[in-house]
Amino acid sequence: MDVLESPSTKQKLTNSINESSGSLSALKQTRWIFSLLGVWSMMTKNTTLFERRLYLLIQIISQVSINFIIGPAFFHLYYCKMNIKMKIALLGPVGFAVACYTKYLTIIYRRREIYWCIKQMETDWNHIRNAQDNEIMTQNMEMGKKVTILCATFMYTGGISHQIMVPFLPGSIISILDNSTKRMLVYPIYDSIFDTQMTPIYEILYSSHIFTGVILCTISTGACHLSILFITHISGQNDIMIWKLENLINNNDREEKNVNKRIAEIIRHHHAIIKFATNVEKSLREICLLAIIEALFIICTAQYYSMTAWKNNETFGTIIYLTLVEAFIINCFIFCHVGELSKRQFHKVGEAAYMTEWNRLSLKNARAMFLIIAATQNPPKMTAGGLMELSYNGFLSVLKTTAAYFNIMRMVEF
Repeated sequence: MDVLESPSTKQKLTNSINESSGSLSALKQTRWIFSLLGVWSMMTKNTTLFERRLYLLIQIISQVSINFIIGPAFFHLYYCKMNIKMKIALLGPVGFAVACYTKYLTIIYRRREIYWCIKQMETDWNHIRNAQDNEIMTQNMEMGKKVTILCATFMYTGGISHQIMVPFLPGSIISILDNSTKRMLVYPIYDSIFDTQMTPIYEILYSSHIFTGVILCTISTGACHLSILFITHISGQNDIMIWKLENLINNNDREEKNVNKRIAEIIRHHHAIIKFATNVEKSLREICLLAIIEALFIICTAQYYSMTAWKNNETFGTIIYLTLVEAFIINCFIFCHVGELSKRQFHKVGEAAYMTEWNRLSLKNARAMFLIIAATQNPPKMTAGGLMELSYNGFLSVLKTTAAYFNIMRMVEF
């Protein structure tokens, strides 16, 4: 029989195909999102020369588009005479652009750490050797994809609808405060440079603002997706470890040698998970900090805009701004939720080790289990720049802070 046709060779080829398809499926959304931003080639080496050049071009276009807003915005805010209410009206969209651009630069800055995490994910998928592990990883992967879709839906619905509709709405914050009949822009920052009401200047600016809005929403979605991707992977790996701990004492194989081998495999696996989680926190800490600050800022300003629109009986404008508030609350919650999920998963590993049938373990193996329990008492934590732990308590703190700042902004009305 030909070597290529032997059953063992066929099985190896099948396993290789399944492993490859698993890692490709896990990174499918990541590839789509960061290809649109031109940074996917920085996160993997599986790209051609043409793709790298194309991504570089996309990256240049994205940065030029964002700077086309940020540069004139700072000049307009600091050098043009405006009342405080109009400055607050411009701070929301400009602040969002600045936050997203900073996240974009941070992703580029942390490209090596992100690349290592993605490479480790591919390695973990390639080490799957049984249907149980594959099922656990696939379930967590699908959950992560659904959460990413939810995040993208709210972000694009709130962000793009604001970019498209607000210039035409009498209920937009700028049209209310400006009190004029001229055609509005989301970023009305070019009036001091040239006449924005002329055709086709207005149409060009309006289209460029929508295009930039898509880029900004993609950056925000991508930052959220990275945290979801890595934490669901950690969750899947921890679930596999829990399953191994629950099946450590195999009734069909109680030999001391084999039990020692399984415990050694569990400890190596646990060490790899902790190392991966530590690198994830290192690669995402600045991104998470920017996301929390962005959420704080946008929630406060959007609440103020919705209140202003409501006071002027502009129902549709109120709905648009409340949609923005909802989008950023959900975005902030997702970051805090993945941090809480990571912490709880490590505690579950400790509980699984504690619930092992100790009476059926040797003294040497029982001591090895103590190491796992001890390590899970102080698991790696997701933080926002090392300043705030991402958890449910952190999410509540963010909401309380937004409420406090919103009350301060309301004082502008008096």
